[in-house]
Amino acid sequence: MYAETIEADKLNSVHMKLTAQSGFFENRRNTKLFYHSSVCGTATCTDNKSSTGNKTSNSNKTAIIICPPLFDERVISQPLIHQIAQSLALEGHPVLQFDYRGTGDSFGQMENSTLADFSEDVVDAIHFFQNKTGDQRFSLLGLRLGANIALNLKYDATTTLKPEKIVGIDVIPDLSQYMNVCLRYNLATQLSVYNKVIRDRKKLIADMNQGISINMFGYQVGKPLYDSIVGTETLSIDKSIRTRTTLIQITNNLKKGLPKLILDMGATGVNCTQVKGSPLWHEPKYFDATQSELVFEVIKALK
Repeated sequence: MYAETIEADKLNSVHMKLTAQSGFFENRRNTKLFYHSSVCGTATCTDNKSSTGNKTSNSNKTAIIICPPLFDERVISQPLIHQIAQSLALEGHPVLQFDYRGTGDSFGQMENSTLADFSEDVVDAIHFFQNKTGDQRFSLLGLRLGANIALNLKYDATTTLKPEKIVGIDVIPDLSQYMNVCLRYNLATQLSVYNKVIRDRKKLIADMNQGISINMFGYQVGKPLYDSIVGTETLSIDKSIRTRTTLIQITNNLKKGLPKLILDMGATGVNCTQVKGSPLWHEPKYFDATQSELVFEVIKALK
């Protein structure tokens, strides 16, 4: 396990101590998943110990579990995720970042995983962080496909696995269209390598149906993962938490308005808003100062 302590001065001049830890925890399939946690408290506070010997948070604010995107968006969004996680930690929230099985620095294979498997990983990450902090309270923050995963989790009224809040950044309104775009990148790669398309979209899908994985952004994707994404109901938000759910869409044109599906969610009680900025999947070549507005909206939604 890697741990470090970072000293930071907040705007209110309260001297804070940010403790970061990185390591692995095991999911229910005994697969090691990579995590990075950040906990912030006043420098005069002392860390308590839980019955398991893990450090508990000295903050009375809700823990945040971040559900990351998949494919290249996971890499592109990392600076933004880091900025949001550190900002939330400095606000007093214990924050957990982790990688799903077969992604990032986690063990396992991605190509034959499904969204249901990644949902399992989210639940296991929640349990892990609850034990680590000694607090049952938590909220979820998801980006892109990670937002869809967080929003589609099912909760039982009697379980501790019920978030206080959910925030989804740039949730994907149409998952079939999203996977079509992913396939298009495969075709573009073929053009750049072979100067022609050797396996068109129908052939790629046929290959997956025959058990042959295909390349998407450098990741191997098999039929189980592809079908689970295309076949998922895009927004199936549990009725009991809709009023505590916020959807934040990023757009370069605020006048365009929110997608219809997002507006429909707003009619059911979900809080919907948009911020101006470069959509993270466009891989900006410069630092986008407007991301600070997005970070502000996230912190406000999770207070």
